[in-house]
Amino acid sequence: MHGTLSHNVGHRLRRILTTGSTEVCLLCGETHIPVGNTPGICRHCAFLLRHGPGPFTPEVHPGIVAARIYEGAVVRGIEVLKIQGHREIAASFARILLLPLYERCLRDWDQSDTFNTEPPVVVPVPGSVAGCRSRGFDQSIVLARELPSTIVPLVERTRGTTQKQSNRDRRRENAEHQYHGSRRVAARRGIPERAIIVDDVVTTGASVCRCGEILSEMGVREWRVIALAIKL
Repeated sequence: MHGTLSHNVGHRLRRILTTGSTEVCLLCGETHIPVGNTPGICRHCAFLLRHGPGPFTPEVHPGIVAARIYEGAVVRGIEVLKIQGHREIAASFARILLLPLYERCLRDWDQSDTFNTEPPVVVPVPGSVAGCRSRGFDQSIVLARELPSTIVPLVERTRGTTQKQSNRDRRRENAEHQYHGSRRVAARRGIPERAIIVDDVVTTGASVCRCGEILSEMGVREWRVIALAIKL
């Protein structure tokens, strides 16, 4: 045991000397050696995210899949991304939580329709205008960039009441008024057969379902929703 511990400490020291730097995990605050494929978080937090319970699908919305429940490290990560503006953590969260859901969508579609080989596009759910302006980026877009499909922003959002403190009925009403199809993008990029809608947190499903309705109205044949977390 003592020999193994000494070996591990020695290995870590050699890594530090080799890389010349350490960083602080944005989730737990521990100092660690940076890992290339999970920027901003340590190995331990990455392990906890990978092996947490999930994914989850709400009974009333079978087309929505969320990787985790909105609690613990996931809440902390989303706060770091959206409130503190550390966009680098989006890569880690997308690779650990969203990519498996994306691949699951592809497998389901491949099994259901062997004649359609057109890859799906990714449609980010637009963040609030004020929130994106204050942090300098749209969290759904930076998450979507980590997925191996073309981003086509077919849905746009106008200013309006924030969804955060609204109840279910109010959220649905807000979504009806704030989300719209982008004719400009549709004219330039065309209408895809399939789309994967990407969001950070699903609460009532009003926003993502409205986005799905818009895509259907525009001519998208099939769509699914994947999200980091869901509030149950």
